[in-house]
Amino acid sequence: MASSAALARLLALRSVAQPSVAVAVTAGFRQNIAFTAAAAVVTRLPSRGMAAKAKGGNKVNKFTNVSASDFSFDFDWKRMDAQMAEATEALAKEIAKHRVGKVSPSLLNNIPVKVGETTQPLPQVGQVSAADAQTLVVTVFDAETASAVEAAIRKSDLKVTPLKNGNVIKVPMPKMTQEHRANLAKMVKKAGEGSKERIRAVRQKAIKQIRDMKDVPEDESRRAQALVQKRADAQCDAVDSAVNAKVKEIEQE
Repeated sequence: MASSAALARLLALRSVAQPSVAVAVTAGFRQNIAFTAAAAVVTRLPSRGMAAKAKGGNKVNKFTNVSASDFSFDFDWKRMDAQMAEATEALAKEIAKHRVGKVSPSLLNNIPVKVGETTQPLPQVGQVSAADAQTLVVTVFDAETASAVEAAIRKSDLKVTPLKNGNVIKVPMPKMTQEHRANLAKMVKKAGEGSKERIRAVRQKAIKQIRDMKDVPEDESRRAQALVQKRADAQCDAVDSAVNAKVKEIEQE
């Protein structure tokens, strides 16, 4: 499956921070994806900006094979990689929720429910299960909260009509119409953009930290910033691949 391969690439970048971790992504792809050492691969990937400048000559050749071990100053590369990887992991979980053939209880996980003066994710106020391939059932822990849960589901991006009976709420999911496919694809793309924004924020913070370092030669600082950019680009490219593969799956299944 194309989306499985794309997700494997997306998650492989996590190995920069934790090279030997194996993660099971069962909700969407039902397979184990082992994170293998990808740091060397990431450092060889050309950044978009560097690739564009390379057309004009060989000025950026010295940035091509740079790695974290090439620098004399202290910088927490593992922490930066881990923070970027958190964004890709969040996207993997989000993508796994969107299954075309059968509804998944995880579809309701991120729906906020206002309870009194606080807002809580739906799974904290009720248990979600699948009654059949097209129907979810929410058993609300406190019957007095059931109306708030019903309203939250109705207002969500899922565009569904929940049916409340006491503390039990049935959520019939529409069959996969063209409009539903378009809405689902839109949600996946939105999740991808959110992940890339988080990655870019980590990149900007890291570059600022490097720029602000004292007594670091300008050339070394520039090479370090280029490495940050390449790692961020690699993560963003993997996000794009995973999103595009999932959208294709949604549109074709």
